[in-house]
Amino acid sequence: MIRFGGLTKRQRSNIHAMTVAAVLLCGCDRPIAFPALQGITQVTVRTNHDRIVKTISEPRAVAAIVAFANAHRNGWRVPWAGVPVPQLVVEFHRGEAFAGHLGVGRTFFETQREGMFAAQPASATERAAFLALLEVQPEEDAR
Repeated sequence: MIRFGGLTKRQRSNIHAMTVAAVLLCGCDRPIAFPALQGITQVTVRTNHDRIVKTISEPRAVAAIVAFANAHRNGWRVPWAGVPVPQLVVEFHRGEAFAGHLGVGRTFFETQREGMFAAQPASATERAAFLALLEVQPEEDAR
């Protein structure tokens, strides 16, 4: 047991703050893996301003988008500075029920799954492949 009897109140407070910070920083940097999406019947593509770009319910197109998301279900992190805002968001639905989303920015993917938001880097090739599945271009890219 560590005794803090010889320390001032301020020193104990500083030690406490550093311990909490260390635990938070270490805990937030662990990679996160999400379970595979299953039973998805529809996806909705939205801008980062919540405007619906398109809705996709054709089974083969939905399956291809879900396969892409499932191939990227490992290696997520919650950035200490906050999760970045994507240019486009693909919402996954099982019937009417929301099952999560996968967003794409210029250099990253962002997701909302299992009650949390997380991000991971995306190469230009990965980004292009995802956008090709959606058959859309973010408005910022069209300029």
